[in-house]
Amino acid sequence: MPRRRRKIERAWGFLCEGVDAFRLEANEAVRRVITGRRNHIVGGHFSMKMRGHVVHEGGIEERFVRASDCVLHAKRVWAQPETIRMNIFPEFEGEIYTPDYLVEHDAGFIRYEVKQWTELRPPKPADWDEDGKRKWEEAKLLRARLRRVREAYRRASLSFRVITERGIAKYWGDPDVVDEVIANDRWDVEPEELNRLVTALVEAGGSLPMWRCEALFEQVPFPRGVVLSRIPERIIRIDLFSPVGPHTIVHIGVVSC
Repeated sequence: MPRRRRKIERAWGFLCEGVDAFRLEANEAVRRVITGRRNHIVGGHFSMKMRGHVVHEGGIEERFVRASDCVLHAKRVWAQPETIRMNIFPEFEGEIYTPDYLVEHDAGFIRYEVKQWTELRPPKPADWDEDGKRKWEEAKLLRARLRRVREAYRRASLSFRVITERGIAKYWGDPDVVDEVIANDRWDVEPEELNRLVTALVEAGGSLPMWRCEALFEQVPFPRGVVLSRIPERIIRIDLFSPVGPHTIVHIGVVSC
């Protein structure tokens, strides 16, 4: 007999006039993404920043979570951290919305809706293309809904953004570079070894080429992996838009040891 899932009872709290919010402790996901019934692939990325899995629905969300682990300005990320109930539009009274992610940046918290570009801006359909017409109309409704969400968060003085795969690749990092960092984010080092890297960067004015950093860990099987593993920890940063090589410039991050 299948095990019954525990239903989450929503306890709404005041967010601003016309907008209520439901949240769980420690920004736990308010929806059962992994165990719920979904018609698409779901999964979890083990975030080194969060020291735990962050759930995602589909490839574009996974891309966002992986990039969040690599960019310096993102400190922490939570999936589906709240649900809001909007009563500010008479024709959409009681409308419910759950953001995909909440990211703590150095400058503050931002809620994100992650969408494929074609979901928002599909090609204009030909007269004979019934499927294209359907997608065109669905995109119009989706954009209108997200405008209502943005207005609700604006009234609550909270930041909300919609991001697509184009925005992630343009402003957060090249997917191939992000993947290389994530593939090498499991190399642990002793505190004294980590201090050696930080000290070398500080003494060099804050930056060194990759090969100089690698030379500090000659005793390990893959020195570059040790260096790249410090990116999710925010100890170092690199240009995420250029291929990683011996001459990649490694900069000290915001965390010291």
